[in-house]
Amino acid sequence: MTSPRHMAGVLLAAGKSERHGGNNKLLAPLAGKPMIGHVIAAMAKSQCDSLTIILGYEAEEIASLCENTPFRHIVNTNYDQGMGTSIALAVEARQDHVTDMMIVLGDMPLITPAILDQLLSHHLTARYPNSTITIPIAEGRQGNPVIWGSDFFPALSDLQGDQGGKALIKAHADAINSLEIEHPAVLTDADTLSALAEIEDMMITHQAIRL
Repeated sequence: MTSPRHMAGVLLAAGKSERHGGNNKLLAPLAGKPMIGHVIAAMAKSQCDSLTIILGYEAEEIASLCENTPFRHIVNTNYDQGMGTSIALAVEARQDHVTDMMIVLGDMPLITPAILDQLLSHHLTARYPNSTITIPIAEGRQGNPVIWGSDFFPALSDLQGDQGGKALIKAHADAINSLEIEHPAVLTDADTLSALAEIEDMMITHQAIRL
């Protein structure tokens, strides 16, 4: 009998946004709400079995945006050491029944529930989800979010500093389960103030480019 799978959605929201002039980019206003609010809403409407947000810089302000959502809050006290510490903490603090983990970046506000669910379905229908890394592809480039099967949890829990999962993806190319997504959301982040302005223009012009 096949064991049930449990997809945990993890939202990384601990960083200090040093390229945003000292302001927390996740709280920057975007189309009527803080930028990360768009990501929180998309994840809350997705088919993930559980949701966790990793907090750090200005944790209370961001946590308040998760009211009336199923997000579990975890604070990364080492957030200033980089994203790798948040990913490692998410894996170490996971519930025992979690079999797969979708890592979502807080600065990608064009992400929609439809995109998340397409990736989720594509991962769970892989032959061996435990040993699979599911990645969206757009315009010939790898994007985010990325879904990791449980075989990769030990390596993810060892991440440090600014390490993300790129090195692991490169080292395990045979595990990649790519999905073509014809949507700029999987490539569009707001690393800078100018990028945030461009995203707002996209949301206004294209009605958030909903699928």
